[in-house]
Amino acid sequence: MKIVKFDHAGQEYEVRIISDGNTLYIRAFKDGKPANGYRYSVDLVTAMDIEHVMGYDAINDLVESAKTDVIENRWAKYLEAVKSAKAVM
Repeated sequence: MKIVKFDHAGQEYEVRIISDGNTLYIRAFKDGKPANGYRYSVDLVTAMDIEHVMGYDAINDLVESAKTDVIENRWAKYLEAVKSAKAVM
């Protein structure tokens, strides 16, 4: 497991990169618990192919996406949108 720590709004978060040998799973955590409902994954072969062929680091991009989800409070916005949509139905 690899951990990338970052601070936001005076609180410490971490993005964990975990592998089962075939797939990498990326998710943001706060105080040892998932920081939101988002998680990302990419299989190792795909990540390596993308980097080799295109020179693009898919893993780093997913880590940055996990950070941005926290910083922009995307999960709360998503939940609010779902709640609003249900109220209209």
